[in-house]
Amino acid sequence: MQSKTSFFNFNFSFNKTLFAKSVTRFWPVWGSYLVIWFILMPVVLLSSGPLTSSSWYVNQQNHILSFAKYGGTILGAVYGLFSAMAVWSFLYNARSAHGMACLPVTREGQFLSYALAGILPMLGVNVLIFLLSALAELFCGRLHLPSLLTWLAVVSMILLFFYAFATLCAQLTGSIVVLPLVYGVLNFTAIGVEELLRAVFAPFVYGLSSSWGYTTRYLSPVVGYFINLDSRSILEGPVTQSYRVVGWRFVGWGTVIGYAVMGLVLLALSMLLFRKRRMETAGDVVAVRILKPVFRWCMAMGFGLCFACLLYAIIFSYRTAERSTAFVSLLFFLLAGAVIGWFIADMLIKKSFRVFHTVRWAGLGACCGVIVVLMLAMRLDLFGVERYVPVISRVEEVTVWSQGERATFKTPEGIARAEEVHQEIIAHKQWNAWTGNAEDGNLLHCRILYTRTDGSIVNREYMLRYTADSNGEPVELHDAAPLQALMNTQEAIANRKEPSFPLTESNIQGGSISAAMTVSECVKAGGWKDPEEFLLREYMGIFEREMLALSSTERKNLVGQAVLDYAMNGYDLYYSFANAGILRAPGSDSDLNEAIEEDSYFNSRAVPRYDRGYDLEGFVEVLNWDAVWINYEVGLTPQEAARLYFDSVCPDLDAGTVGRVWLLTDENYLDTVYNARVDITARQRSDGQPEQYDGPTAEAVATAPAARDYSYSSFYTVPTVESTLTNAFLREKGLVLHTERETRNDLQR
Repeated sequence: MQSKTSFFNFNFSFNKTLFAKSVTRFWPVWGSYLVIWFILMPVVLLSSGPLTSSSWYVNQQNHILSFAKYGGTILGAVYGLFSAMAVWSFLYNARSAHGMACLPVTREGQFLSYALAGILPMLGVNVLIFLLSALAELFCGRLHLPSLLTWLAVVSMILLFFYAFATLCAQLTGSIVVLPLVYGVLNFTAIGVEELLRAVFAPFVYGLSSSWGYTTRYLSPVVGYFINLDSRSILEGPVTQSYRVVGWRFVGWGTVIGYAVMGLVLLALSMLLFRKRRMETAGDVVAVRILKPVFRWCMAMGFGLCFACLLYAIIFSYRTAERSTAFVSLLFFLLAGAVIGWFIADMLIKKSFRVFHTVRWAGLGACCGVIVVLMLAMRLDLFGVERYVPVISRVEEVTVWSQGERATFKTPEGIARAEEVHQEIIAHKQWNAWTGNAEDGNLLHCRILYTRTDGSIVNREYMLRYTADSNGEPVELHDAAPLQALMNTQEAIANRKEPSFPLTESNIQGGSISAAMTVSECVKAGGWKDPEEFLLREYMGIFEREMLALSSTERKNLVGQAVLDYAMNGYDLYYSFANAGILRAPGSDSDLNEAIEEDSYFNSRAVPRYDRGYDLEGFVEVLNWDAVWINYEVGLTPQEAARLYFDSVCPDLDAGTVGRVWLLTDENYLDTVYNARVDITARQRSDGQPEQYDGPTAEAVATAPAARDYSYSSFYTVPTVESTLTNAFLREKGLVLHTERETRNDLQR
């Protein structure tokens, strides 16, 4: 009678010979791993030279922790696979596999010996690199042991997980060619399947976004490491007072330790599979018999998703299918792809192309049935995807995008209000469009992004349809009022207009204010003699001495050229050509007005070039300077910019009269918004010391930090008819404010 080994009877007899032979045989793997880390760590540290400043010391910490994340993940994933392929290579050759089965060493002992031979040499390399890096830092003048110890722990635990994962994959197949494919696919299966499912469901599921939501990031190890590991700066003093970085700390210990524990679990599972492995499966694509049906189903489903996404993207790349058409098309593509994938899996398992007469039709039918049921469930919203709105208590923040504008809400009141608007959009499902390229109606894009307390993302995108009049102006939008009100709440404005660091009177560098004004208004604001002098000096950069040397004809020709050239090339000078002066070529009956559409103030292809003999002097003589518009700009000193920001803009922001957005250029927008702009720039030293703009002294120049030691921030806003304080400052500087309706009507007159 054949003897059997109890499932619970383990004999971990470590074999030094198998261990030593594997270590010495596959030394190129450990050697190349050592060389790469030697260059990335000790060599790079030494190349920085002796310690010259505290910033060097801080930057070295960040360098080491960054390599723990990026280098550890990339090299761990690659060399974890290489090591597993090396030590388990005997499983993929029939002779070596059968020979190993005849050795007087238990399966547990073999697994322990080979598993340790694959991981211990690389862990030893990590320890050696740690010691060499410490010596390199000592040579440079200062040792920071915590960052090096963090590097050693993080890199070693990442390597342990990937090696364990590759070892498990090695037990699932009998082909060394298939092993890296299985390893690579399983590393990204969760993310890939999620993205494919989104791409398949998005065309007919209302609001579902095809963009990535990171829901399955932990099930895709490489992505999980990159997203959850990071290094954050340690600042000196409160954030509002100083920005000087004095150190770095590693973030993501929970992720690293969690994956390491999972790696130990995977090694235990691998040992159980190896213990029951049939050595005659060497060369088979699937080495575990019970997994062969699973392989068929996974191949059919995966190939079906890829096939459906590819064909749908090709066929509907230039147009958008209706909801029903998209559903039917994708269902057909999925079924066709699943059938093809099923036969491919059967061919790989049987290692033969003659599989059609032996195909498992019942399994294939069940697979297709699951696809049909799942698609119908999504089409009928049986899972509640279209109706889903996250619970407020589980939401950390909500960000809403529309027409390029953003609003972020972190307070319970703001989150609740955002969810109310979301519910309104869901209620108007039948009115709004399903996709972003619908050909019927006018569409307004809206995206709502929920960040939940567990770090997961819920992403919804909608195309809100509105009606328009004969001129294309918006007339009605079901969700416009609540959505626009949401975008203009005080919390949304404050978050949208918040600079990257707090602005102070000491870090504001300066700024500018600008407004669309007629040339006549610009001449008055700047105290110029006439429009010709203003254009020649201000916009053409001609010096006063050169201008005085020009004849009247030369001046007018240059001014005429400026008007046409700036208007034709889209600069900040605009001219209403309708009812403009005659610009007639010698011997020609055509003039400029006949070449330009009367309802357009700018058409570069219709405007004749000024060098074709047109009477530019006559054109300037009859120009109506109240019809020539310029984006007039006034520069601000640091003191003026600070006064504008703190005394005018900030109070108007608090009152909600600036910082607002309009999703559509409707009647309210045209009558409320001024065609003007406020820009303020600031610069913050990394050491937190204030800037002095009264004039550089020798001492200030000598002690000033390099450009890379500064942080920069910019602020802009558009005034409205209600922003009284900001408007008063702009008028004080000579600007004449016109609403969008006034400038639009005048330019199109």
